[in-house]
Amino acid sequence: MIFEKIEKKHQLFYTNFKLSEKWATKFQALILVMHLAGAMGLAWEVSRPFFTWATPFNLLFASSILFLFHQKWEQKFFLFSLLCFSTGYAVEVLGVHTGLIFGTYWYGETLGFKILEVPLTIGLNWFVLTYCFNFLVSLIFNRLKNREDNLNKKLIVLKALFAASFMVGLDYWIEPIAIRYDFWQWSENIVPLQNYIAWWIVSFFLSYVYHKKEIQAKNLLALSLLFAQILFFVIGHFI
Repeated sequence: MIFEKIEKKHQLFYTNFKLSEKWATKFQALILVMHLAGAMGLAWEVSRPFFTWATPFNLLFASSILFLFHQKWEQKFFLFSLLCFSTGYAVEVLGVHTGLIFGTYWYGETLGFKILEVPLTIGLNWFVLTYCFNFLVSLIFNRLKNREDNLNKKLIVLKALFAASFMVGLDYWIEPIAIRYDFWQWSENIVPLQNYIAWWIVSFFLSYVYHKKEIQAKNLLALSLLFAQILFFVIGHFI
């Protein structure tokens, strides 16, 4: 009942403020500018302290806007969001303290406030990447819809495979930039293969749940935020 009330209020807010028509383009441009400025600001030594301080606020703002523009605030969407945050955060805590999941690594100060040696923004980032990549995969597979249960089950696995692989592909680009700007550090500055395997497994699990539960992702900012994040790390490799 409480989720139905929340969804109705959000739909009323969404309609009254015409988020889909009036604000989407402005926020898309703002998110792109913020990520471009972040990439340039972190690369320049003079401005790096400020942009290092601003990094967690950038992640928090982008996550909040992405959440706001999601058009179907069902109970399963909230539960999925919580699953992404808690699972991502939990495996990072276990990973940092044991070295058994991703390898031996630790977080620096750039990503903000930490609990149990892991920044809270990491849980948000797991949600954002899982949501955005699976939104993209859903668009790609949109023409392959079929009502046969057996095919649907195969498509769920295939979608999760694609989404997990995309996420690990992005992580490959993230790692050098993350080390450079003290997002996190690896023992002996070597990113182990174990890290990418664990990333894929966790990503596959969350992606599978996304498609199994049929999360209705209608969001005008998802692709823009995903593109901005990819662009941020790609630019970081060349400046």
